[in-house]
Amino acid sequence: MGVETRRTAAGGRHKKSTPPILSHEFVIQNHGDIMSCVLMVFIVGLMFPLTASMCSVFVAPQYNETVNVTSEFGPMSLTLYRNGPADILTILFYAVAWIVVHAVIQEYILDKLQRKARLSKVKTSKFTESGHMSLFALYSACHAAYVITDFVQNYTDVKRIWLGYPEEHRWMNLNMKIFAILQVFESAFFPGFETSYITQL
Repeated sequence: MGVETRRTAAGGRHKKSTPPILSHEFVIQNHGDIMSCVLMVFIVGLMFPLTASMCSVFVAPQYNETVNVTSEFGPMSLTLYRNGPADILTILFYAVAWIVVHAVIQEYILDKLQRKARLSKVKTSKFTESGHMSLFALYSACHAAYVITDFVQNYTDVKRIWLGYPEEHRWMNLNMKIFAILQVFESAFFPGFETSYITQL
């Protein structure tokens, strides 16, 4: 009887108590799961006619119009975008999406690499920050290269870069608008990125 009691007591010391629901520690430990549930609410809302129009304001870029333009191949119609107050809702949605991506990268990539490398606490913090920055910078570079390639193909005439400024230059295609929205996260999630990069230079 005494042996079983000691075993139970020894096992109880190693068990980590779960924090109370909606406490600060609970939110920190489960922020990825919480934000993924928020995303699922909007994704499921797109499937029903009653809520699709409201949810699309958060998911899809707004202020799109069909514009008739004249190109080297003749007149053509393009779907272009402008900016406006409703873009704040889209930014909020993709901020939540980035929190989920952030948590997935942390759990399935960076944490596994940290355990294999057996880093100290200080090095672990730096490794985590550098890992997220590197992956986001890699994505940004690839997306920026695609936007620049698309821009160069549409502006074969150099004069079109400044003709019609600023009215015609306020229009963006879908890739450029999504790139602009997602770049808001660089200053939101990595506030010291520009400062540390300039200091290293």
